[in-house]
Amino acid sequence: MSINQEEELLRRLQSQFGDLNVGDMIGVEGSSNVVADDDSESSIEEPSPEELRAWQEAQFARGKLKLETKQLIADSTGNVHKSALQRETWIKVKATAELDSPSSFFPNSAIDGDLQLVGDVHPMLQQLVEGDPEVLGTKWTALFSSEGGDGLSFHNLLEKIRFYDGPTIMLFGGIPSPSKCLDESDDCRVSLGFYTLDSFQESSEYHGSDDSCFLFALDYQNNTVKFIRPKSRSQQQQTSPNRGTRKYMYCNSSLQQQTKKGANNNCGIRIGGNVSQPRLYISESLEECRTLEYDTLFEDGDLLLGKGKQSLNYFDIDCIEVFGVGGEAWINDALKKRSKAKQIHDAREVRVSIVHLYEFVCSI
Repeated sequence: MSINQEEELLRRLQSQFGDLNVGDMIGVEGSSNVVADDDSESSIEEPSPEELRAWQEAQFARGKLKLETKQLIADSTGNVHKSALQRETWIKVKATAELDSPSSFFPNSAIDGDLQLVGDVHPMLQQLVEGDPEVLGTKWTALFSSEGGDGLSFHNLLEKIRFYDGPTIMLFGGIPSPSKCLDESDDCRVSLGFYTLDSFQESSEYHGSDDSCFLFALDYQNNTVKFIRPKSRSQQQQTSPNRGTRKYMYCNSSLQQQTKKGANNNCGIRIGGNVSQPRLYISESLEECRTLEYDTLFEDGDLLLGKGKQSLNYFDIDCIEVFGVGGEAWINDALKKRSKAKQIHDAREVRVSIVHLYEFVCSI
């Protein structure tokens, strides 16, 4: 029904209700001037049943759209950026990631002639987006790239993810650890990663409790992504009935422990499981990292896709990429918070160094 047809039908309806403003009753914008004169009431043709039905269907569709929008906004009680993101992307048929820099994991040109790219998007990147389309189907901003100038360093990685208060996706590439391999010919590459809405906190305790996180493995042979998501509450109760709040993430460094008393040796990044037996373990040296095929927090599954059998699921990392995701507003806000938090942290470290220097001079 065109705008002119709707206005004409509204004028006819108005003639049936006298002084009542039909436009105000049904919430039609710009309808306050559509009021029929008493003198013309008898000369206006009443709407036909077909016209009434078409008008009712149009009003129903309009009301449904408004109701769905209001309900979507009312249900968005989480992060303010994700709420805004939902309102922007809920009508999209299929979200697509937009990388702001080249990725070693998702080349934008086909090396293999059989690889079918979706536009310029690698098929596994598109599959990965489907893990959380609202957040991953947006702009990706590189926070860290070992091959893009940041170097292959755990501490450089920590500097980029620490204080970043936004969703991230981490990708690790490498080979089965030669020091652990029972078969020296086992040189298959592995690619895996972790996605979370929670921020990494440098601590000797597990943190993060958002169920939107997941682990994943990239299968380049079949161009597929294997997702390993958190178990449901009922599944976790069966495997660990006495467990309280679920915590997924652990991030600690030896440099941080040097400033604390009672420090332990549990350094690196750990995802799932516990400190002694994490589901995914990333060491500070980036060598002899390890995955397990099951734990109490995540679904069962092999993140190395069978390529780590000869190395007891140990692998050495030679490539790391970390992206901030969720769209420009969320990423820019997280980058600003990271910068401010880093300034506060560095200023505190300077004060501590001055105090230690003063104490040393006084002790001489």
